[in-house]
Amino acid sequence: MMTDRETRVAVIRPDTAKRLQEMLAFRHVVRSIYGFELYSDRIARLVDTYPETWDQTQTDITQFNEWLVSLASSLKK
Repeated sequence: MMTDRETRVAVIRPDTAKRLQEMLAFRHVVRSIYGFELYSDRIARLVDTYPETWDQTQTDITQFNEWLVSLASSLKK
């Protein structure tokens, strides 16, 4: 998803993927009920970075969507 391919552009940037991976790792800990492994400083950092991560993800997805629309338009010609 974060690598350009011969047939498509990257869906998300590597920086976005890294941020999302941190969120997914935290989700794994919470879902696996490792409550004793929750550290307030890590939670605070994730909460602080969440708005920027969300915005960055939305931007990446919007750009990919625009690329898809452009591709579809060029195929119609």
